[in-house]
Amino acid sequence: MRIGFVNTGTLQQNASTIRCLQLGKLLAQNGHDVFLFISAQPENIAQYGERVQGIQIKYSAVGLPREQITKTMLMSKIKLDTIHCMSSGSSVHFPGWLAKQKQRGRPRLIMDFDEWQSLWLPYPKRLYQQAWEWFACKSSDRVIFASHYLGEHLGRYVAPTNRFYLPYALDWELFQTHAIGWETLRQHYQGRRLAVYMGSLLPQFDIGKILQAVREVSQSEPQILFLFIGAGSLRAQLEQQVQHEGLTEWVRFLGYLPDQAMTQHLCAADVLLFPIEDSILNRSRCPNKIFQYLAAKRPIITNRVGEVVHILGEQALYFDFNSPADFAQKIIMALHGNAPIPSESLVVQNSWAQRYTTYLDILG
Repeated sequence: MRIGFVNTGTLQQNASTIRCLQLGKLLAQNGHDVFLFISAQPENIAQYGERVQGIQIKYSAVGLPREQITKTMLMSKIKLDTIHCMSSGSSVHFPGWLAKQKQRGRPRLIMDFDEWQSLWLPYPKRLYQQAWEWFACKSSDRVIFASHYLGEHLGRYVAPTNRFYLPYALDWELFQTHAIGWETLRQHYQGRRLAVYMGSLLPQFDIGKILQAVREVSQSEPQILFLFIGAGSLRAQLEQQVQHEGLTEWVRFLGYLPDQAMTQHLCAADVLLFPIEDSILNRSRCPNKIFQYLAAKRPIITNRVGEVVHILGEQALYFDFNSPADFAQKIIMALHGNAPIPSESLVVQNSWAQRYTTYLDILG
């Protein structure tokens, strides 16, 4: 089989490329011809080159309409059996659909929703994106949803026989390789207890909830150190808040870390933090950080929202999102060993190897 995954932007801009790389790697290992069609940002060229993990990389122009045109031409030239699109936007699914038409409908067209993109946008941009989402649902042969909520709501535009559920997962072998040396890293923090958050520092996420809990936790656990892994537009504002509130003794911002350093920090943690508000946006997401946290096998403190609770079940500690005191109390409980730790079976159950079996069933 010749299958092409289609996406745009860099991995930092668009984490859904993880799905392309993980599923593509397993397909290539099983002898399939696998391609990734992606925009030619310098970061992508440096990261992927011409081939990565058996996946052949094909670069399009950057920006519309050249990106649409070059992707359509590249896909049509290769004559794929399956086109798997990671966005309903005009630069991803639409070129896939055009390539299908140019080949008289021969390639099977798959649309893969890992979030409800239109809900992130203000009007009138939201209406524009909603039109593309509707078109992708109606014109694709298979539609994959990364969350149950997406499948139940956006999936109403898709026939039940063409609608599938496939959440994110973890690469257990790669995680173990990257984790080597975490004990040495922990020594760097000289006996401090580590509460770690990993994720983008952006306004739409709920990072401020962690800072609300720092004061109370530090009074009970003076050796605590809150580590923030990630970059984003809120970093400067958060750093100013920490300075203003006199929390610098207990908070550090590490910025964006390479995969190995990030993994080592997750494994070195005493507790992993993921505040997430119960909203339509968050119910529709399948946050990739869940699986990174899961692989670390450390206590996870989060909220009962969507795929978070569906994946973790009772193997996490949940707090009242509107109560900083409850959040602080749950952190303290975890530091004293009164929190569940994800099991080996849950890790295996949520591996990409398991997802790959489901994906082959979707392909038919």
